[in-house]
Amino acid sequence: MQYKYWLIILFGVIIYFVKRYYKDERYGTPSEDYKHSVEQLFWNKIEKARNLASDNYEIQCQKLITLLEAESPEFIIQFDKTFKAKMEKAYTWKLWAAIYIINGGCSDDCFCDFRSWLIGQGETVFESVVKNPDSLNNLNIGTDDWEGLLYSANQAYRELTEQDLPPYNILRNGEPAGDKWDEENTEQLKAMLPQLYLKYNGESKF
Repeated sequence: MQYKYWLIILFGVIIYFVKRYYKDERYGTPSEDYKHSVEQLFWNKIEKARNLASDNYEIQCQKLITLLEAESPEFIIQFDKTFKAKMEKAYTWKLWAAIYIINGGCSDDCFCDFRSWLIGQGETVFESVVKNPDSLNNLNIGTDDWEGLLYSANQAYRELTEQDLPPYNILRNGEPAGDKWDEENTEQLKAMLPQLYLKYNGESKF
């Protein structure tokens, strides 16, 4: 009798975890959460949206919203926190100098949008460029309309909950990391990012 009792309990536990594993993706935690870290899931969503968009950034933003809408609100919150952590990681003076050269100038809002776009290029490109902003020389950057991806998580969250994402600000209020540069000092910019400076003919832009 006791054997049957424990067998029933074991069976119930197994059923519970099987149901939890295959829980509906729109209203619960996706099964893939049990296989990957938050970081991996974040980049998986970024890469999938990018692949679906065929290098069209505007479409990529929409695809990301659609992908996130298929997740739970809790997942979207974690995605947004990871996104902001990546924005913070890319908040450096040297990367700002790089986009300043590429775009012929760059305000703080412009730099924010650019970092969002950079995240959208995927983990490999993002990490490479943050480590060495001069490697942007190898990318085709054909537009300065980079706004959009930064707001995808909030739009998806609102669609699911009719509320804004809970406030979460990881971005520093002070200066970017690294050494500040002088926008009037073209020689400094040229020495800092020689490949980009040469490619974008910085002398004619400043």
